[in-house]
Amino acid sequence: MTALILLVFAQAAPTQGKPIEERIEAFLKGDDAARAELVKLGAYAIRPLQKARDRAPEEIETLVYELKVAVAHPKCAQVIANLESAKSCGVHIESTDVRTISLMVEGVAGASFLDGIERKALSSDAVNLRHIRVPARLILDDLCRQTGLDYGFFHNTLVVGHPDRLWPSGPPMRLRELSAAEMARARALVEKLDDDAIETRESATVELIKLGPAIVPIVEPNLKRKEAEVVTRCSTVLEKLRTRLRGAFGPAGAERQKKSPEEEKLLVKLRLMTITRDFRESNLADIAECLGEATGIGFEFLGDAGGQVVTIRARDKSLLDLLSLVTQSRDLDFVFRGSKVVIDTREAIDRLLEASK
Repeated sequence: MTALILLVFAQAAPTQGKPIEERIEAFLKGDDAARAELVKLGAYAIRPLQKARDRAPEEIETLVYELKVAVAHPKCAQVIANLESAKSCGVHIESTDVRTISLMVEGVAGASFLDGIERKALSSDAVNLRHIRVPARLILDDLCRQTGLDYGFFHNTLVVGHPDRLWPSGPPMRLRELSAAEMARARALVEKLDDDAIETRESATVELIKLGPAIVPIVEPNLKRKEAEVVTRCSTVLEKLRTRLRGAFGPAGAERQKKSPEEEKLLVKLRLMTITRDFRESNLADIAECLGEATGIGFEFLGDAGGQVVTIRARDKSLLDLLSLVTQSRDLDFVFRGSKVVIDTREAIDRLLEASK
């Protein structure tokens, strides 16, 4: 586990330079260079910008939308065009559920895919939309603000879900080697996490985080200790240090893997073949069986991946887009093995791809 964590931190990613908060601060003061730096960060800048939205809503929303379009996978031209069309909306709902949100999104932006949204996770039950002849994206932005949701453009689909699922949590923290003195200090700070004084425990927690991701191998073994306070605080430290390097949606493992000629043909087949069908509360094994009967493609599930349940409406959707949506919505991924599609957890597929480089 430790080796994998260090590998994630060491993977190629935008260079961090000065903290992203400083770049956002400069951008809000009109610094064009800072704006260019945020654009270069792409998806890594979306969540930090959204968290600063209240400081300059219009400027930040404009830049965030620009970034969403830039990082769309694939380009999702028609989906984006749908959001630029003029729409009107007047609705007030006191008790919003997931189906209501789905219907509102579809009315504003067309067909969409909702990523595992539960009513209890919505930030508000009430929704009040009042817009006359504005770009549909402005209505969708308003709906997302009121419910705590967000959207992105993935697999030729408008994907609506929680922002922490859709986007990386921020630019990766730079991994640097700790000196012997810093390693000793980290170990001493861990011991202070169970101090009688809460002030000492809080201070030690903050100081550990400041030391950065290189302390992960020192902190992680303490998750097995008997002292509940140490375990809880070590978990907090690790959570703060483990920046998510990407959101749930993006290029499938099969697009990223080095493929044989047979596997290249399979990728082309998945891109060209389309399906129109509703899958409601269907597990992935049943969906795969349906697709296999229609296409002759073989599927293999590793672990319990086949038992994951998904609801999706497919309207002339390519098999590649459909498979990518249903697997990534459940933190799964897939690669090709000869003429077969192999589905496993996202982490397992990432390890497989890394090992094959």
